[in-house]
Amino acid sequence: MQHIYRTFSVLVLFVVTVVSAQAQIPNPSFENWTDGQPDGWYTYPIGSTDFGTESNTAHAGTKAVKMAAEDIGGGNVFTGGLITGNENTTRYGCNCHPDALHFWYILHPVDGEQIFVDIAATNIGLTLAGAGSAFITDNNDVYKEYVVPMIYNTSDNLDSMSIGILLHGTANPLLHVGAYFIVDDLSWGPATSVEQLSPAAATLEFVGTSGSNTNIVYSLSRRANVQLDVYDVTGRLVKSVLNSTQTAGRYKAVEDFSTLTNGVYFCKLTVDGESFSKAFAVTR
Repeated sequence: MQHIYRTFSVLVLFVVTVVSAQAQIPNPSFENWTDGQPDGWYTYPIGSTDFGTESNTAHAGTKAVKMAAEDIGGGNVFTGGLITGNENTTRYGCNCHPDALHFWYILHPVDGEQIFVDIAATNIGLTLAGAGSAFITDNNDVYKEYVVPMIYNTSDNLDSMSIGILLHGTANPLLHVGAYFIVDDLSWGPATSVEQLSPAAATLEFVGTSGSNTNIVYSLSRRANVQLDVYDVTGRLVKSVLNSTQTAGRYKAVEDFSTLTNGVYFCKLTVDGESFSKAFAVTR
């Protein structure tokens, strides 16, 4: 059985076309799609197999992008890359010097798969002026924020930027059917970490409803055992959202509480035995 693995590096680009200058990441929340591709991005399908698809498991809004390993026939397991641009270019115009790329992700490996992030900044003449890269190994079923710092070798104005995010295999075979990641809500921001932002073991930042969903945002300053539960005003447990070990970082759980009756509920975050809680209301 032959397993095929394709690696994209946006630092070495096969076709380069510079588009009009804009600092904003194209379609950063993946809300807009055309012909099976997220606008402003390309997922490199092979024949009828498209490795990037719309996901309704969104961090915010209604859509995200899911990148998966697929069998393209004959036991050949393959993946595409989520790259800015289209099939003719991997760059978009950007004359800024962002400190870091922020985004939210879910990673579901089968046998050691990781997320590889590769960012290249170029100035006029397409000379490499800066870069950022990361291998993400934390697998999680709820959204976690990740920050990729940028490093520059010049203070000159930039001309364009490339962002690539792909599934990276480490086992033999490299990739397995069923491995995937979901990403959403990319933005440029400061190169800060949750360790810098919160000296406490954890912070339950926000609990609020949006439509039928309730968004629970929390951060951990260290690796810890995490339990997330929702109770009604009588103290009755109405749902156990999460019970697992997580590494330091910022997370977001999106839960559908449409079956709950109107009223006040409490979200309880327990981290290594220490509890944090916030109240929220369900109204329709």
